[in-house]
Amino acid sequence: MRDNWKKVPLGELVTIQKGKISEQSTYPIQGFAPIINTDVLRGDVKFWGKIKGSVNCLEDDVLILWDGERSGLCL
Repeated sequence: MRDNWKKVPLGELVTIQKGKISEQSTYPIQGFAPIINTDVLRGDVKFWGKIKGSVNCLEDDVLILWDGERSGLCL
């Protein structure tokens, strides 16, 4: 490790927030956004979830798949 690097606890740099199930649709409707899942990583949006009351992400957030066969994948 370089001596001039600043050491900061990870909890000061990131927020960990697990997604949760919301009202869903198989087509886009007002007030809904694509649900981020492995299909979306392949460019195939299949489900939309209600935005209000859901865990939402910003365009520049780093997302990590938590479980499943692609667990640990970051985007």
